[in-house]
Amino acid sequence: MEATLPSDTWVFPAPEDASEPVPKPTVDKWMAQLFETAGLAKPPRVGWHSLRPKWATERRGHAIPDLMAAGGWASSEALMRYLKADD
Repeated sequence: MEATLPSDTWVFPAPEDASEPVPKPTVDKWMAQLFETAGLAKPPRVGWHSLRPKWATERRGHAIPDLMAAGGWASSEALMRYLKADD
């Protein structure tokens, strides 16, 4: 685990080894199953990473260091790329 991460516990640990994250193919399968269960067509190139801008923007107003830690951003500059301006 990298020293810059806020925790040594994964949100979705691998079933075989909790010190590792769930493998990407498994997570991609979960995303496809969510769309299928909801009766929606999964848009091309939409994955979990697509949710990061929405997540960050909905938490605007929280302290930047807290957002960085919760969202896994290593720098405030990286976080700012995800925040969307109000219309």
